[in-house]
Amino acid sequence: MQIIATALADGNCENLLDIGCGSGGLKPHIEKLGIRWTGVDPAVAESTPDLETARAESLPFASGAFDSVLFLNSLHHVAIDEMPQALRESLRVLAPGRGPVIVIEPAVDGELSEILRHVDDETTVRAAAQSALEAIVEEGGAQKVDAYEYVRNERYVGIDDFVSRIAAADPSRKDAMAQNRPWLEKQFYRLSRRGACGYILRQPMRVTLLTLS
Repeated sequence: MQIIATALADGNCENLLDIGCGSGGLKPHIEKLGIRWTGVDPAVAESTPDLETARAESLPFASGAFDSVLFLNSLHHVAIDEMPQALRESLRVLAPGRGPVIVIEPAVDGELSEILRHVDDETTVRAAAQSALEAIVEEGGAQKVDAYEYVRNERYVGIDDFVSRIAAADPSRKDAMAQNRPWLEKQFYRLSRRGACGYILRQPMRVTLLTLS
């Protein structure tokens, strides 16, 4: 959340669109910043105020409707051939002179990614998300105002906590994790480091901030 707060620290944002927001877990954190939150997700699991069922590549909002737009771990979940359109849509609904579009994506490396490649390999889609970001800038649709990496430390009580949380994020992973449980357990304890509150797996993240050209 600190990354998002820093990106919005200039106070030039009164309302934000959260694309691929799930059930809206980020809403209270955005509202604590004094910013109105609106979320969209293609599969809304529950009724949440200011949350609409919609796809990133076809947003149901007027042009210039938002001061900032956020993709938090969501751009790589858009179909690869629709990623450029999803970014164009985010720029369409961004108000001129406001911004930015904040894109936070997991990198393909890191201990967490190394384990997950054997459960749900996202190497191709994560790389495609970065390529789509570069392409939108090259075609003149956006200006990149900042880009950097940071490391997110994911903490788990143990292997059972790890399996439960990874499966909860995407239920389709459940069968693969059950079939590979002995291997997963071995790799989990090999790659993680013991911390005061359990086990830590590193996940490098990439942040890109875009504004209208």
